[in-house]
Amino acid sequence: MKKKKAILVLSLVLATTAVTAWAASPDRQQDANVSESIVGFQPVDSENNTHVSDDGIVTPDVIDKAWSATMINGSGSSANSYFSVNPGNGYLKLHLANYSSTSVRVTVTHIDSGYVYFDKTINPTSSKDYFSWLEGAPQGLRTGSYLIQYIGGAHSVNGEHWGKLASSTADF
Repeated sequence: MKKKKAILVLSLVLATTAVTAWAASPDRQQDANVSESIVGFQPVDSENNTHVSDDGIVTPDVIDKAWSATMINGSGSSANSYFSVNPGNGYLKLHLANYSSTSVRVTVTHIDSGYVYFDKTINPTSSKDYFSWLEGAPQGLRTGSYLIQYIGGAHSVNGEHWGKLASSTADF
């Protein structure tokens, strides 16, 4: 059991490092700024950590972290992504998109406990939004590491997601 847990932790560290390096590339930074305006995500002024509304009002932002990831596995099966929740920042807003021509099942699982917070099927070329405080975690998510998994079965996986973690639902 300890060996399996050590392998899982090592896999998580390696995956997180690879995703972080990929997300930090200049091309992805430009893409991340564009994706912030898609499907209900407000533009963020990262230098001042503020939201800018449509009418130009600037408000403080207490977002712990924001990220995006592309989920592609052309051979079928599944594609995985990881994120972590820091203490006091357990409110998650997540936009999940399926670009493939078949339905995919998407899950969000707390790795240490195995608890599944989100388990839904997303129709072809559709998307779903997940707000943790409205679906399964009114007090916020547990701290720790999480797995987002797109499951295509025998079909290819092609999707993307954007997420934000904050200390309060009012921070969105």
